[in-house]
Amino acid sequence: MSDTELSLADLLAVAKPLCGGSWLKYHFAKTHKDRLAALEGILEHCYNLLIDNRQLKKNLPEDELTVQIVDQLKMLHIQATNDERRGGHCDILVRASDHFLWIAEAKIHHDFLWLKKGFVQLSVRYGVSLRGRDNGELLIYCRNKDAAAVLRAWRDMVLGSYEGVSILEDEIDTQLYFRTRYPCETSGLPFNIRHRIVPMYWPGSTTKGVS
Repeated sequence: MSDTELSLADLLAVAKPLCGGSWLKYHFAKTHKDRLAALEGILEHCYNLLIDNRQLKKNLPEDELTVQIVDQLKMLHIQATNDERRGGHCDILVRASDHFLWIAEAKIHHDFLWLKKGFVQLSVRYGVSLRGRDNGELLIYCRNKDAAAVLRAWRDMVLGSYEGVSILEDEIDTQLYFRTRYPCETSGLPFNIRHRIVPMYWPGSTTKGVS
C-alpha cells in the first residue's frame, strides 16, 4: 500500500468523531430505531451551529434557516431534501434504506396557532405512520426569551387541544424537547413527533441597560 492510500481503520478514525459518532451510527444503522437516534444526534449538531451564530441569523426567515440544516445533512451524505412535495411541501425530508423516511416541519415561533399548523401538517397531511415512517419533528425556532418556558406552554397546549395525544418523553428541562404520540389519520397507527425548540434569542447591544 502506498503512503497515499488509507486503510479502513484510517477512514473509521476520521469518520468516528463526526457529530460525536452519530454520523457513523447513521450510515451503519441496522434498524430504523438506531437510524432515528443517530439522525437526531446529527441534528443536534446542526441546531447548535444555528444557535452559536444566532446574532448573524436574527433576520433570516424559516426557509433560509431550514435550508442551512438540509445543506449540512447533504454534506454528510444523508439523503435530505427541502420543500419536497409529499402530501404537501415538507420542510425537511430524509430518506434511507429499508423504506426509512423522516419528516420535519419548521416554524419560527410567533404564536401557538402557527405551531398548531405545523403539528397538524405533520400528523394529518404528511405523516402516514408505516414501518420506518412513523417519526417526525416539529422544529421551533424561538427568538423570544426563555425558550424552555415557551416549550412548556406549547406542551400543555398540545395536551389540552388534541384528544388522543400522549407524551412519550419530556426532556424540556435538559434537552429542550418533548415527544408526543398521536394517531395518524391516514393509517390509524401511532405517529411520533419530537417537538424540538432551538433558542435563537439575541439581546442586541451588550451595553443596553448598562448605566
